Amino acid sequence: MKQIWKMWWAWPLLLLSCGEAAHTPSTRTLQVNLKEATPVSWQELFARMEVIPLETNDNCLLMSIDKIRAYKDSLYVFDERRQALYVFGEEGGFVRQISRRGQGPGEYTRISDFVLDNERKEIWLLAPYGYCLAYGLGGNYLRKTELPAKPNYQSITILPDGNYALWSCVEEEEEGITLTDMAGAYLNGYWHNDRIIDFMQLKPFYEYEGRAYFATAFDNPVYEVTSDTLKPAYRWDFGDRNVDAQKLAPYLDIANSSERNRQLLEALENGALPFCMERQSENNRFYYVALRPGVGRDRAWINVFYDKQEDRPYVFEETSEGIPVRPILLTDTYVLSVLQAEDFPSLRHILPADEYASLTARDEEDNPCLLKLYF
Repeated sequence: MKQIWKMWWAWPLLLLSCGEAAHTPSTRTLQVNLKEATPVSWQELFARMEVIPLETNDNCLLMSIDKIRAYKDSLYVFDERRQALYVFGEEGGFVRQISRRGQGPGEYTRISDFVLDNERKEIWLLAPYGYCLAYGLGGNYLRKTELPAKPNYQSITILPDGNYALWSCVEEEEEGITLTDMAGAYLNGYWHNDRIIDFMQLKPFYEYEGRAYFATAFDNPVYEVTSDTLKPAYRWDFGDRNVDAQKLAPYLDIANSSERNRQLLEALENGALPFCMERQSENNRFYYVALRPGVGRDRAWINVFYDKQEDRPYVFEETSEGIPVRPILLTDTYVLSVLQAEDFPSLRHILPADEYASLTARDEEDNPCLLKLYF
């Protein structure tokens, strides 16, 4: 077994650094008993809500919203199936597309993620094949940056010092996290782990208060990412539902990677592994994680909002009113959740009659709506 290299306080972890990993006394542990989940009304967590219909036109037909970032009065919406980054106004009006598929300057064949650099007023689109394309906030192409040679670049985040951290699903002899400067020069790297396990979480970064954090699918600790090290920030504890090293050991012993992947997915589907962790984030009030039982991006997930002040979790798939909450952006002010047409009936008795009528009049081929829930 290997250790994560250059860990803060030399915190030793197993190959997967799972829920059984040692942790320092100063690291906060968030205890969540999933068996004692009680119904949660949307009004227990939020003060009000509004629906933002995303404009549909021939230049913007969304298939699946994978990531949203907000900057001033704009929403930057990434659709990995469409391989495109779109900009909408805060009320949902389409503004522009920031991306071009092709072979020429400023064009790409595939992108896997993007990052919004507020300080430099730039957007970086990450291509999995080893480069980033930089654009201005208005969509003007700026430059191409080559990255250190590595396959499967899947995710990118920006660090407080202006450097970048990139995530790849690679063999355990390689570094899963690569640190570069703005010019793409290699600075550092860490996280040696099983490639098939790492494929269970392709977007492991989130940003909060100018810092970057890292969390994988089966790893209970959440780490702060710096250019020098990973250091533990806090740790989830789901009791006997933790996916620990003992539960994962049988799959790690499978030599054939395709068979290991097949059995892992089967274990998630039949409940032998209770969930994988996705979409981790936080704001000034909550730590957040989505627990995904089974496989498939359209499967329901379990929301865990852990109140930092009350030191207690709120656990639910949907609110007691039947509203599905699928956070894709968490800020100090609000949560953005993707709202599909089949979700509209849950809002019938909550929205004003005219708003609900306008919502249900939308065509089923229209772009999805966003549910904005204010704290």
